[in-house]
Amino acid sequence: MLPGHVAGFYSREDCHIDLSKLAEFAKAQVWVDQAIGLDLQSNQVFCRDRPPINFDVLSIDIGSTPHLPIGLVGMDRVIPAKPVHHFLEQWRSLSHPHIFAVGDIATMVNHPRPKAGVFAVRQAKPLVENLHRLFQGQALKPFYPQKYYLSLIGTADGRAIASWGGLAGQSKWFWQWKDHLDRQFMQRFKNLRS
Repeated sequence: MLPGHVAGFYSREDCHIDLSKLAEFAKAQVWVDQAIGLDLQSNQVFCRDRPPINFDVLSIDIGSTPHLPIGLVGMDRVIPAKPVHHFLEQWRSLSHPHIFAVGDIATMVNHPRPKAGVFAVRQAKPLVENLHRLFQGQALKPFYPQKYYLSLIGTADGRAIASWGGLAGQSKWFWQWKDHLDRQFMQRFKNLRS
């Protein structure tokens, strides 16, 4: 929804998930800071404005910010993400088995897929299940992403491009469909109860 916000179709509230409420719902802690480094030997996340955070198992769910040229037009609206590669079907790192990642920053070695929301939203549930299994000493379950998928990309003019395999088209109806799906997804985070 971020491109739709930049284009003026969505307000900040439309595309914002309140992390404090989400963390309270999940019985988790949230620290708002920039992660600037990882020590995978000592199991610590280094932050810009707070002491290091210790971890036993780390789930990386965000991108990192690479250095960008100063003065680029529109940079105040860009949130860059640098991919982290080499994850197995359980979203577990090949090199560090106590590190997990999903979404656009993670690439499955045996099942590479494009970076698209259709994949990212379906990775959370298997990640959570595998983290529970890990903490209970159970074997992790593999996750196999779908081979065929629908992409809906807004074009900032009230239309969207839809593609499925080798088929593609652009229309206002595709935008309405995309808008409906995005708003429906975001609504799931609006009325969380602990």
